[in-house]
Amino acid sequence: MTPRSIATLAAAVLLLVAAAGFGAAALRTPSPPSPLGAGFGPGPVVAHQPRTSLWAPIAEDFVPGVDPSSANACIAGDDRCLEAVVGEMQARLEELGCEHTAPFAFTYLETTRGVEEHLARDGFFVDPPELAHLDALFAVLYFDAIDNWRAGRIDEVPPAWQVAFEAADREQVSAATDVMLGMNAHISRDLAYAVAQLLATTPDPHTADTTDFFRIDEVIAAVQDPMLVGSGQRFDPRLSTLAETLIPAGAEVDSVALIALWREQAYELGLRLATAKDHAARAAVAAEIERASFASAVMILNVEASIDLGLDVDERRRYCEQQLNTTPAANDDIG
Repeated sequence: MTPRSIATLAAAVLLLVAAAGFGAAALRTPSPPSPLGAGFGPGPVVAHQPRTSLWAPIAEDFVPGVDPSSANACIAGDDRCLEAVVGEMQARLEELGCEHTAPFAFTYLETTRGVEEHLARDGFFVDPPELAHLDALFAVLYFDAIDNWRAGRIDEVPPAWQVAFEAADREQVSAATDVMLGMNAHISRDLAYAVAQLLATTPDPHTADTTDFFRIDEVIAAVQDPMLVGSGQRFDPRLSTLAETLIPAGAEVDSVALIALWREQAYELGLRLATAKDHAARAAVAAEIERASFASAVMILNVEASIDLGLDVDERRRYCEQQLNTTPAANDDIG
């Protein structure tokens, strides 16, 4: 990534974060739960409580590294892996109802459904098993974070996720801000760790084929509009036009390109983490990941004070509850 693209990404966090400043600087930066992230030590990477019968046996002994002969669907990277991930996400979304963590859970589910659909297309991905495996590693980091938070294991929750979940619990921000906080924690923080976990199992991370990783940008481009329409129908009508709200008229870059830059930076951080020469070097990269994602989360909170991003809290709950009570089947089938 060039210095210019890094500056563009850091200045944006979906283009607005730079203008927000550090008005919430009074927030204390929490300590990350681990300097290395899950998956670098022995044993399974999973800490959450599975919700579905398809995901539970996968989670029981899921570790980084593709092995086509494994009976674990996500270690083998076979068709059952994404089916199980999507099913687990769906079950978790249904649990959340109109909680403020639900809009991100919805957008994440719909994006993963898009990945599942593209995995079924012959030739779209170069290495479907590896891509499915990476997708599962990525999902585990979110499942672990939210389950640790809900169980009160706050010290086990990464700093960027602490900001997102605390904002959701307080119910004081818009649905758009909840989505952006979740995206920030999961892309700028979790994705770097998921990439590192995968690359650490390859012979030479520096020469790993990145085709499939960056082809996900095409999936995001395909699902973004219907995903935002679906989230708007379920949680807040303003979410349907979130991309246009965040990107000023005349801007030279769209929201898909900005997310692609965000993902590119996560890959580079993951590569640095996977190839760090020793524990101290890995800890330094991990600390950089935690600091940057936390800082972005703080700046996203400031967007709420400068831009009207949607319904107020009471209107938002009434709207969501009405939608769930009147059209549950339609909301569940959006994709």
